[in-house]
Formats: sequence, structure tokens, C-alpha cells
Amino acid sequence: MATMTIRSTLMMILIPVGIQAQTGSRLVGYAFRSLNPDQLMVLSDSLEYTYTGERGGDLTTELKFDRSYQWSFDQFNVFALQSGHSRAYDSNDLVLTDSSLTLNVAPPVVTDYFRWTYDGQGRPATQVQFVGTDSTSFSSYSYTPSGKPAVNFRSQLSGGIWYDTTEDYTYNAMDSLTDKVVTSDFLSYAFHWVFSPEGWLVHYEELTPSGDLYTDRYYHTNGKLMAEHTTGSEFGPQNDSTFYGWNATFDTVLVTGYNLFFSATDPNYLFRYAYDVAGDQVEYVSYDLVGLDATPNYRQATTRTDDGQVLVDSSFTWDGTVFVHQTNENYAYDAEGHQLERIVSQYSGSDLVPIFGQFWTYNAAGQLTSAGNADMLNGTWVTSALSQWYYEDIALAVDNRAPSVSISAYPVPSTGEVTVTWGQGSAKLRNVRVYDAQGRLVLSRSDLPSTSTTLDLRGNAPGAYIVEVDDGAQVERTAIVLK
Repeated sequence: MATMTIRSTLMMILIPVGIQAQTGSRLVGYAFRSLNPDQLMVLSDSLEYTYTGERGGDLTTELKFDRSYQWSFDQFNVFALQSGHSRAYDSNDLVLTDSSLTLNVAPPVVTDYFRWTYDGQGRPATQVQFVGTDSTSFSSYSYTPSGKPAVNFRSQLSGGIWYDTTEDYTYNAMDSLTDKVVTSDFLSYAFHWVFSPEGWLVHYEELTPSGDLYTDRYYHTNGKLMAEHTTGSEFGPQNDSTFYGWNATFDTVLVTGYNLFFSATDPNYLFRYAYDVAGDQVEYVSYDLVGLDATPNYRQATTRTDDGQVLVDSSFTWDGTVFVHQTNENYAYDAEGHQLERIVSQYSGSDLVPIFGQFWTYNAAGQLTSAGNADMLNGTWVTSALSQWYYEDIALAVDNRAPSVSISAYPVPSTGEVTVTWGQGSAKLRNVRVYDAQGRLVLSRSDLPSTSTTLDLRGNAPGAYIVEVDDGAQVERTAIVLK
């Protein structure tokens, strides 16, 4: 069986005057192992990354590799080199081209190829995809002054015919998205949002060829959702209402749903949620309904750390009299908040017995080095799948002069709105950009006030993001987390 050799060499880099060298690490390899039918742990997939210069990457930022190579089993059950990627970058480390390669044939074949251009603020302006030597799609992007999408255009080749799609975005004075209109040779549709003066979503429309959908939402003066009503025909006739019955302290809510086509008095679902002082969910209960009679059937209770991380998830079922404890999921973290384990246990008689586990390890830099699944067999953990990541040390160029820009971003974690601040002594900032964990630009702003700005990242997936600001001379970055 072929194996992958992980190189670990310290690269020699010329450092300019006024810049100091700092040791960093970047991903150079990945391996996945699993149990085969003979219950032996075997290597079934692996990757190797190569670089030039100072370019690096880890699992929380874009993998800034030049080339990657993948080994796996072919149709003859032979572990061999199968495919790869090749990237080229400009002087600002923006990806110019990305090629997918098939390497298990002679000569190797470029299966598809992407090419990008960027505007003056480093945002994608165009993208072209090629399959073989033929272009198969073209995309262009434009932005509002605050850096949000304005018009996206895509032309795609299918069956010898080019089909076009245009997305137009409109925003209100608070820079919240109010309209998205998609005009396409395939089909066209539109979305419309209406917000209250407080910024709460009060009306939403989906206008599609298969039918329209309209939703109205109603709030308490403190911003808690009290009711919503949906009508339309997008998924068949709809006339649904949901009511949110909060207690006096607004930490517990009873959610009651009605399908008004069937009954305006008998609900068709009922749930209860409870939250802690930070607004994180700590309890969920579902009910069976017969007319107006509600019987509990399932409960989940959650214990959290002071910063909101889940410690224990416990599930219970109703036996007709009381809730009976069924399973526990226990979580553990290190001092930096990295998840170390998740243990699933279930009751056997009066004993809570571990049956399944997930485990993670990290290096000193906080980079993920392994992630595994294991089953408890005869009192022993038996690993069923294991992923491992390998890194090499590199010399990074770090400016040791006093930064002209000093920033902070809060809250961390955030539910979507992030405030970025910089000191009074900092230079005037020109741009602020936000990138997701894959290095994709999700927001760009250039209309910056003097000392702070609030970024609306609602609608983006939970996870880690990088906030980057510059004053035209230097760039500073900080990490944020959306939950």
C-alpha cells in the first residue's frame, strides 16, 4: 500500500529591515483512516499540500496552498494518487486561477479550471469556469458603497446553449436587504423583506413560478417575537399561524402552531423552550395534541458553561406519568474553548453507559490535529474513523513596528451584529472586510466613520470569521465567531 510522506522543513525567507521573524505553522497533509471489514484501521484517503514563499493556511482560514495531491483507492482497490489542485495567486495573495487535475491517467488531465479578477478593494469582480478548453460559465459581481452585493450575473453553458441569471439586490436606509430579484432563462423569482424602525423583520415575501408565500411577524416592545402568520401557495395552499406565549420574565416561551385550513381552535403542534440569562436555550419540550389536550412526549435539557458552550445535553421521554431519562451527551473543552470530546451515553437499567464518542486534539497553536469517532465495546473505546492533520513550521514575516491600526471586535461569539472599534490614535481606516472560514469575502465596507462601525452579519452561517481592516498602508486582522 502506498503511503504519504509528510515533509517538515523550515523555509528560508528574506525578511525586510524593521520586520521580525516569527514561527508559524501551516497544513501540509491530511489522512483519513477507517475500519475495514476485517476490523483493521487502514488508510483510505490522504492529501498533501505544497507551498511557495510565506503562503500558509490552517483549518480556520483559507488553505493558501499552491498545489494539493489526493490519494485514495481506485476501482481495483489499489491505493494510488488520484487527483489534485493547482492554484496561482497575485501579489496580494488573491487566487487568480484554480485548476482541478486528474492524476491517475497519463498524461494528467485538467478537468476544470477557474479564473478570477478583482476590483480595487480585493473583491471578486469576475469568475470564469472552463471544462477542458471550453468555458462553461461566466460570473460578474458588483457591490454597494457599503460592500454588499448589488448585482450578480451568471451565464452558464448547458446543452450547447448559454443561459443567463441576474440577481439584483436592494437595501433600505439601515442597509438591510429589502429586495432580491432573480431573473433567469431557467426561471425567475423574487424575495421582499420589510423591517420595522427598530430593524425587526415584520414582513417577508417569496414570489416564485410555483406559487407565492407571505409571512407577517409581530413583536413585543422588547423585540421578542409574539406571533407570525403565513399564507400562500408555494408549497400547496398555506394558512398557518404561530403564537409565542412568553412568561413574565421572557425566559420561557410556549410555541403553539395552527393550520387554519383544518382548524382555527385546535393547534397542530406545541413546543416549550426555556433560555438562560444569556439567551441560550437550556430546555426544550414537545407535546402530543388531541384537540386542546396536550401530553408531553419528549424533553431535552442543556447545561452550559458561563460562556454558553454546551456541557451536557440530556434527553427524556414521557412514560405517562413522569419524564424518564434516556441519554446524555457530555462535552469537554480545553482552556481555549476547543472541543475535546463528545460522549453519548444511554441508560441500561439504572446505569448510564457510554456507547459512542467523538474526540479531537490540537497542537500548541490551537490547530486541529485529529478528529475521531469511537464505539464502546466491552468497556473499551474502539476507534472506527480517524482524521489527522499534519503541519510544518515556517518563518512568518511580522511587522515589529508600532501598528498604525489597532482594532477590536465584539461580542464574541455574536448572533450576527458585530461592532468593530479602533482607537482615537489610529489612522483613518479605508476599508473593513470580513472573510469566512474558506477565505471567501462575505462583507466589505469603505464608508467608515472615525472610531467604530457595526457590521450586520446576520444570515451568515455559524462559525469562525476573520475581520480585516486597513488604513492604506497596513492591514490588521482579528477573529470573530458567529453562533
